[in-house]
Amino acid sequence: MEIIQEENLIKNQPNILIVDDIPENLFLLGKTLQKEGYDISYASNGEQAIKIAKKLKPDLILLDILMPNMNGYEVCKIIKETKETSDIPVIFLTALSDSTQVIEGFKVGAADFITKPFNIPEVIARIKTHIDLKLSRDMNINYINKLKAYNKELNEAEKKLIELNNSKDKFFSIVAHDLKNPFHGFMRLTEVMLVDFDELSKEEIKSYLLEIHSSAEKLYKLLENLLTWSRVQIGKIPYEPEEIKISDVLEGAILLFKENAKSKKIKIQNNIQNDVKVFADKNMIDAVVRNLLSNAIKFTNIDGHINIYTKNLNDDTVQLVIQDDGIGMSKDELDKIFRLDYQTIKNGTANEKGTGLGLILCKELVEKNQGRLELESEEGLGTKSIIYLPQKPH
Repeated sequence: MEIIQEENLIKNQPNILIVDDIPENLFLLGKTLQKEGYDISYASNGEQAIKIAKKLKPDLILLDILMPNMNGYEVCKIIKETKETSDIPVIFLTALSDSTQVIEGFKVGAADFITKPFNIPEVIARIKTHIDLKLSRDMNINYINKLKAYNKELNEAEKKLIELNNSKDKFFSIVAHDLKNPFHGFMRLTEVMLVDFDELSKEEIKSYLLEIHSSAEKLYKLLENLLTWSRVQIGKIPYEPEEIKISDVLEGAILLFKENAKSKKIKIQNNIQNDVKVFADKNMIDAVVRNLLSNAIKFTNIDGHINIYTKNLNDDTVQLVIQDDGIGMSKDELDKIFRLDYQTIKNGTANEKGTGLGLILCKELVEKNQGRLELESEEGLGTKSIIYLPQKPH
């Protein structure tokens, strides 16, 4: 006989499992306890009791000792040795009065004994005591587990905050350093123009204005990177992944930098197939590709070459490669390229300016899209920028 009421699986009342091979004992005790407001489940042998205890996880088990095949001691021992049921209190039901039997029961994990014939008020009092203890212990365990979870979240948040503050300090150190140059240019050139304005020719004024414009462009790019970086850190950049064609992204970036490449006679070879797609945020990938292509043009010599292609990897990942034959980087530069605490700023082959922040932003944006960015480079031989992006949602 195995009786489990399905509604007992969702507990509103404390649940008691009664185990006895004599049906009259089961139902007599069960009916009494139901009147006290307990949900009752029944088992008529040890194997059923173990199965029901694992499935139902009752708040208390009333277990007869003298049962065929598997006695109460054996059942209790298994229940206490099973992880899912080890914390369920077990009260033995017995007509035995031998102290040796009582000691044996406590050895296998019993919480108490109730002797037959039952003294109903005593039975109810003992059961209520152990149910209250069990529920109180469960409440304390839940509270402790919640505290542990909260503490873990707090520790992780504190760790992230420390890392963010460290990154922020390093970042603003770079920004402060880089802001000095364009502002110094503004101040120097405007001072010269103010002092010598009447003596300056139109050509000289135009030359100074061009320099001021160049400083303004660099300053704008720096502030744009600062804004983007800060928005990434606080999660304010909308992340809207979709299926996008890599060819569309590359064509837009190549068109944008067409004149830059033309001025240095750089040939850009676009080998991207029209059907290559990735699952990513288009605005973010646009920004990454523009930055990497801009770098490739900047650090490639006159009459140089840039090769762009993709590979489909076996794990539903697309590898996008932008490879130039420019000046490349030393191993030391390459090792530190993504570090905020290292100045990686250097001018391009035509003295183009940079902020030193673009690659750091690219890495964060690619990772935001469940991808990764890697660089391979050798001084004097060029640089290969490799973007890995998923083809499908993760």
